Amino acid sequence: MNNHKKRIKQKTPLVFVFLFIGVVVLLTLYSKTMTKRAPDQRQPTHLTPEKGITLSLSPAMETISMGKTSTIAISATGDQEIRAVDLGLRYDAASLTIVDIAPGTYFTNPMIFYSNIDPAHGTILYSLGATTTDNSTGSLVILTVKAKGNSGSSFIDIDNKTLVSLKDAKKGSVFVENRGIYHIQ
Repeated sequence: MNNHKKRIKQKTPLVFVFLFIGVVVLLTLYSKTMTKRAPDQRQPTHLTPEKGITLSLSPAMETISMGKTSTIAISATGDQEIRAVDLGLRYDAASLTIVDIAPGTYFTNPMIFYSNIDPAHGTILYSLGATTTDNSTGSLVILTVKAKGNSGSSFIDIDNKTLVSLKDAKKGSVFVENRGIYHIQ
């Protein structure tokens, strides 16, 4: 019997190591699929849900002076309450630097589950949620960006693989207005 317990104690750390490796591999694969998607695979922005939530960038268009910062909100509007968001963003890393990412005003006492800014690939993964909200409209996330590089057009996209958990998933859907255009001068 003691031999059996010894074997279990010896194998327990291995199980945790394999679980950790599995999570890292899944996050890496998800991050790589975000960077390889062609721009024409985005959802059309002329449709809106009859019931549910719309995610959008605000402002969706702005001029940012070289070396200056700007604040951009990822906003939620609609008739449903969000409980959690697994947000994926893509951005033009040659023209924009992400200075900060923080919870917005939508959630009461938000919990941040995961935050990763990858300037090499121009991607952001940010997960947050809360059990209560102030209302069903507001900013989920606030980005502070800084213009760099050459003047011209730049972008921030809400990725189509963004996951949203609604309070009552049977009552609506989620729509993403996913492109913000930012002019650098």
